[in-house]
Order: sequence, then C-alpha cells, then structure tokens
Amino acid sequence: MIGQFVAQTLRARGAYVITAGKGDLERLEYARKYSCDMVVDTAKNDLKKEVAKISPEGVKIVVEAIGIHENTAVAFDLLAWNGHYVLNGFYPLENRVDLNPFSTKEITIHNPAGYTRQRFLRTLEMIGRGKLNVNSLITHTIKWPDAPKAYENLLLNRKEFSMGIAIDWRD
Repeated sequence: MIGQFVAQTLRARGAYVITAGKGDLERLEYARKYSCDMVVDTAKNDLKKEVAKISPEGVKIVVEAIGIHENTAVAFDLLAWNGHYVLNGFYPLENRVDLNPFSTKEITIHNPAGYTRQRFLRTLEMIGRGKLNVNSLITHTIKWPDAPKAYENLLLNRKEFSMGIAIDWRD
C-alpha cells in the first residue's frame, strides 16, 4: 500500500511511474489500474532491460518501498547520474543498506521515515483536489469484531488479495 501511495504521489507530480514486482500478478494489475504507467513482472522480465527501453540513460528517481536491502543494487543499476534514491521501507539494523556505490554516480539518498506538518498538509491538499485516490488503496472494510479473522485470512494466510484494510469501529 505504501508503494502504491508513493506511485500515485509521483504520478500526480508529473512522473512517469514504473512499478516492479515479482510474480504477484494481482498487485501488479492493481498498480497498473490505479498508480502506474508501466508494470514489470520481474519473474518474467529483466527490469533493467525493460526500463532501458524507455530511459536508456537511467531513471531520475527510484523509490524502494518494501524494505529489502538487496534492492539497493537494482536501484543503483537503474539510476541515472545525479539520480535520487528514496528509501521508503523499514530497514532494521540487521538489514543494512550499502550506499557506498552511489557516490560514483553522485546519487542523492533520501530517507523520509516520518512526516512533517508541511508534507502532511500538502498530502491532504492533494487528496482534497482529487490528485491522490486514497479510496483505491482500501480493498476491504471490515467490522471490528471480524478484525482477528480478517487479519488471519488476509495478512497471515493471504487467502485473498488485499491492499488496505479499513476497520469500522461503529457498533
């Protein structure tokens, strides 16, 4: 869901957005429908080759939104000179990211791990103007007594596709 929101935000600001995923066809189709201009299934296609078809010199921004440090090497390969690498996932100490190679391309690293009032207000403004489709990120609305079962089915066992889950706390 975080990656989808980032993709919508970048797209609303004029970026051509490419999303990559490995074999999760439902998530890739969701991205294609709501957030991205192009999706690449890395289980079937080489991401670097697909991106090079559109941007042979590399891309200006790569956002890593799921917290996998191995994606850092992929980001380095995709980024153009003076690009921007955004670490938007969670990286615990045992999941360190090696940023040393990025200096050779003068790549800037961003790690917006929290929020500021200014960013928050700008985001609310974009939602209010219809630039961001937050409703598309909610695939399930459940009543609060059903939350434990939904957690088990949707998140632990992944019995069906889910993106965002809203809990209705009303009786």
